[in-house]
Amino acid sequence: MDKATIARQSIVQQLHDLLINLLRDEQYTAGSSLPSEFELAERFSVSRATIREALKGLVQEGLLDCRHGKGYFVLSREAVIHKPITQWQSVTDLMADMGYTVANRVLRAREESPTPQVRRALQLDEGQTVVQLERVRISRDEPLIYSVDIFPRAFISGLLQEQDWSGSLINLFDERWQVQIVSSRARIRAATLSPQLCAEIGVPAHTAWLYMEQVNVTKDGRPVLFSQDYHRGENFDFRVTRRRY
Repeated sequence: MDKATIARQSIVQQLHDLLINLLRDEQYTAGSSLPSEFELAERFSVSRATIREALKGLVQEGLLDCRHGKGYFVLSREAVIHKPITQWQSVTDLMADMGYTVANRVLRAREESPTPQVRRALQLDEGQTVVQLERVRISRDEPLIYSVDIFPRAFISGLLQEQDWSGSLINLFDERWQVQIVSSRARIRAATLSPQLCAEIGVPAHTAWLYMEQVNVTKDGRPVLFSQDYHRGENFDFRVTRRRY
């Protein structure tokens, strides 16, 4: 991917987030119309083509409706307030958007041979090893998410012990390893954790979890991260807009 492509993607993503903030801060209600593409381009000092690309993303997420010859309209105020599950973001960003102050407690970071499931998901060659990173996401001393992230060991040149795993893993991908994740293939289901693991995490054994398994990929479709996130059921719900057509 060349720098120009990355720069354009970055501008569209930034504009996407600015439009979300506009919808929230200016209290658009369901059925409200947005300013025209020309007015938005003037407001954000970008081209109409860039505005149109960002608006198209909001339409695909179910936040806006595009009516030919009339413009863009808000589909649901609730959908604006709560990010749709179809929008990819890191666990750190997800929790921050929900108002949580996030701290990461590292349980384990180890190199190992991938399971057949992980080898298939990440399309690894025979003999390649992976890093398995286990962490607990905590807010106000309360464990909220248990995460297992698995990725090729080849990304890291030094020792695992030399890495700082307490921050955003996606930032490491972006800034240190120059690997940009843009989307994921996900499945979600209810799940439980063993009593032993619950005790280690610091939650009751009967805790309900919402499990999200993702294969995270780059712009060219290369799978680079296999993630398993267990969200505490009483703290998280995910919303999706369903359309008939």
